[in-house]
Amino acid sequence: MKFFRCSFDLFHEVVHSTKPGIFVGLDVRARYVGVAVGDLTFERAYPYCCVEKKENNIHQIATELRRLVTLVQTFVDDLNKTRILEGVKYGYFPEREKSRMKFFRCSFDLFHEVVHSTKPGIFFGLDVRARYVGVALGDLTFERAYPYCCVEKKENNIHQIATELRRLVTEWKVAGLIVGQPPEIPEYKTDVTLVQTFVDDLNKTRILEGVKYGYFPEREKSRRVDCLLEPFALDYDFVKINGKADAAVLLQDYLNDSQRYALRLPKIET
Repeated sequence: MKFFRCSFDLFHEVVHSTKPGIFVGLDVRARYVGVAVGDLTFERAYPYCCVEKKENNIHQIATELRRLVTLVQTFVDDLNKTRILEGVKYGYFPEREKSRMKFFRCSFDLFHEVVHSTKPGIFFGLDVRARYVGVALGDLTFERAYPYCCVEKKENNIHQIATELRRLVTEWKVAGLIVGQPPEIPEYKTDVTLVQTFVDDLNKTRILEGVKYGYFPEREKSRRVDCLLEPFALDYDFVKINGKADAAVLLQDYLNDSQRYALRLPKIET
């Protein structure tokens, strides 16, 4: 294969070539290779397919390599060794860091940015538990929070949850997610890990790329109530009601505290 160290040089050569052609984008991951195609105007890109990577299917790609850059280089090197794509031109282009959700270390900063943004939007509150994720929504006045729904958590359904959250974010024009943070005490150490793992898994799906989020402390009382109810085989309908109610309490607390905090800050010039 013919390698272009600068991918812009490749673009320049293809655009000014007498032979029409398109670009193909390859996103190489540990388990698959995502494929996208461009058009003849060199302006649009479209998802095309996803090729699953299995053991020994491209000259035994080194799946043990830890870093993505090394994984990509290995994939390209193995393609070159096959000599099947001899003469095909290619280059690298850095991926957007935006593929991850945008984290605000201080959730009040997120509130300040959203409130003074030119694009209207609301907040969603997420109450993450072992069996479900409670969801609450705020209003455009940033004063009220309402229970909305409860998404059941099952083994390996994080992509389904991320897809549902993406749909809700788009439908309700959500400007930010507020994730409940359990109390930082030994009694809730498992819950803290549970929430962090859930958010990390959401990021790995890349489905919620660019969505802004932050953490806000939960009321310890709501966690204690759940601990008392856990031994009982409760109907899941009751669990769902309790889950979205907890999410509404979380979001309401956040909005109340953020309103008080915002009074002390100057308005952002846009």
